[in-house]
Amino acid sequence: MKRAQTYEEIKPLIDFCRAGRLFDVQAWISEGKPLETPLPEPKKASRRSPLAIAMDTGFHSLVQVLLEGGAALNDPRYNFLREALRKRRLDLVQLLVAYGADIRSVDINEAFDTWNMDIVEFFIQHGISIEEGNPVAYAFCDRIRTALALYMRYKDRYPSLREQANIALRYHCREGNMKWVALMLWAGADPYAKGPSDPGCNPDPDEDSCALELASLFGHFDIFKMKNVHLDPNHETAEEMLRNACRNSNSDFLKMLIDRGFNPTSMEDKGSSLMQLLLLTMSYFSHPYLFSRDDKNIDSSESREKIKMLHMLARKGARWNPADRYDLTSARRSLLKMKPDYTMEFIWIMSEYKACARETIEELMRSSAMRTHISQHINRYKELLGAFEKA
Repeated sequence: MKRAQTYEEIKPLIDFCRAGRLFDVQAWISEGKPLETPLPEPKKASRRSPLAIAMDTGFHSLVQVLLEGGAALNDPRYNFLREALRKRRLDLVQLLVAYGADIRSVDINEAFDTWNMDIVEFFIQHGISIEEGNPVAYAFCDRIRTALALYMRYKDRYPSLREQANIALRYHCREGNMKWVALMLWAGADPYAKGPSDPGCNPDPDEDSCALELASLFGHFDIFKMKNVHLDPNHETAEEMLRNACRNSNSDFLKMLIDRGFNPTSMEDKGSSLMQLLLLTMSYFSHPYLFSRDDKNIDSSESREKIKMLHMLARKGARWNPADRYDLTSARRSLLKMKPDYTMEFIWIMSEYKACARETIEELMRSSAMRTHISQHINRYKELLGAFEKA
């Protein structure tokens, strides 16, 4: 490999490469003229090599002629394989590797980013792992649909790919990407498998969730209407699904769960924590600027949704049993921010379904603030209280 002493010495070759003048390049090489630009001077920008310029043109024969002539691939300023991948050119990738380019100088994820699975296959055939670093999961998370065919081809040979599909399913359930949730389920991903929802994260048994938990937590309830999503009321995630329905104030989802056999009474606290959650968040809203902390007589679509869900839980047999005085005080503070009608309806629900002890309601209403709050409904309150059975 001969290096030019000055840029002017090699400039004609650079011009030939830029113009794609193959025969002139061949003549230059046959005359033994230099193929490499001069070494850069200190503190001055280096010039690009003829091979780099030929790669920019994408002219396969021109690149090949230069490589045959001895053009160097070890240019620290330019990754020839990365440029071939950027152009999505398998032929250039094959040519460069054949002439000694290090296939490990680029990441397998860059091969997936081409959307050309023939290129990915070439990397696999040359010993690049598709198991280390979750590259298939990254491809699925980036919605590279062509990776599905490669996954289906290799999933039995490399069992760890199934967990990569699970990671992608959890990711798309978290993000609410319906189309990709459907594709991942079609590919066989397990909606109940727990693990990270990001390919770059390590498993954490204390924090990891399954795909359906994430869908319910982030409020993507349309996922549960898909034909191949099967809800299992006996699965360990059942309680969390009920809790997420309450967190997101979605009565339709709560009804779906109850209709499919999810029962709040199967919880250790008989559903008390679900009721407490709804009570505490009664005055919370998706749009926090609609109300200030000191607002009274709040009435919103979200609060009406929560009282509806309290009704559903009580009818299903859930029981409200505050764990301590703090729980009772917190429920009282929340109800005091609402219109009095909410307090009265809550008491009616508890009375109608015997969803708590009479003493619990009496303790809830013991403060003067609560009695003032329902002063216009005091007779109705006494009537409802009389309907309770003593604990």
